[in-house]
Amino acid sequence: MKAYSGGALLGCVTALRGFKKCNTLGYGVSCMSLDYFCGSSGLMVMLMRSLGSLLEEHRVMERALGLLETASLRLLRGEPVDMRVFPLLLRFLREFDLQHVEKEERVCSYIRQRVSPGTLEDLASEHRLLEESLRTLLGILEEDLKSMDGDRVKSVIGDILGYVRLRRAHISRVESNILNLAASILNENDDRRLLEEFKEVEATTLKPGGREELLNILEEVELLLRSRR
Repeated sequence: MKAYSGGALLGCVTALRGFKKCNTLGYGVSCMSLDYFCGSSGLMVMLMRSLGSLLEEHRVMERALGLLETASLRLLRGEPVDMRVFPLLLRFLREFDLQHVEKEERVCSYIRQRVSPGTLEDLASEHRLLEESLRTLLGILEEDLKSMDGDRVKSVIGDILGYVRLRRAHISRVESNILNLAASILNENDDRRLLEEFKEVEATTLKPGGREELLNILEEVELLLRSRR
């Protein structure tokens, strides 16, 4: 096992505490268990700040996916839903994903230097599939859901829920395969370099204050959904 400083271990524990906080509105956010991270190579992922930051972004995306799922299921049940939540959440996922996918690709570029490139082929194809699915949904929602008939709404909501399942499965595979593999073969110098590259990625894909603006979207949606309870 790689040697890390006490400060890194403290940072790991602090992050774990944050990950164990579940969304109080019950929107399907995963609570990462301490047993998982401390009982496997998951701990190595947490000890690398670059990989840990990707885990944190996964939790943010799962928060958005949970909100999207909740709004969709309420609509299918005939419950009142503020229709603004759908374009807001899809906008969030599109813009947040731009920088996140690029970061994952940067990690993969380091892995490719040490293992067979074929190991990562599925990740690239999944990224393309998710991007195409999200683009399709955004195109569909240019038409207001309120103007659609019942069958059309059910079809669109089915597509949205399909995207949610696909994205969650992708997150799970990245964490169990790609990030664990990266943690086993990358070193502390790689970690520092990746952190610098991640800063560059955010600077080129997000406008100043863009991350905070996107996170505010999630808070806005939570308020919209809470007000409809």
